[in-house]
Amino acid sequence: MAAKNPNPRRAAQQLARERRLKLDAGREAKDRRIEEATAVALMALDEREEAERAVAAATAEMAQAIRELLADDLTPEQAADLIGMTPAEVRRLAKVGSTPEADRSRAVASGAE
Repeated sequence: MAAKNPNPRRAAQQLARERRLKLDAGREAKDRRIEEATAVALMALDEREEAERAVAAATAEMAQAIRELLADDLTPEQAADLIGMTPAEVRRLAKVGSTPEADRSRAVASGAE
């Protein structure tokens, strides 16, 4: 009887090793997919943050230009017609970054005070 199955423990260990290696291969593939998806998400997050900064800068620049148009006695409607926006957008943007302190600083810088 012993000759039929000389080392059942060794056979069981070999089978366990084969199954573990197969399981490890699946884990490695899953880990690679997780790492790749994480890297893509991190890069996209950086790109989005850069785009948000660019939008904020462009919005501030547009707001300043609109305030200059309005300071030259254009109505929001006239400014809107010139730049292709609605008067409501012009009014909203005219307020962006506009605080009493910022308004005074601009007035001093332009020599109005």
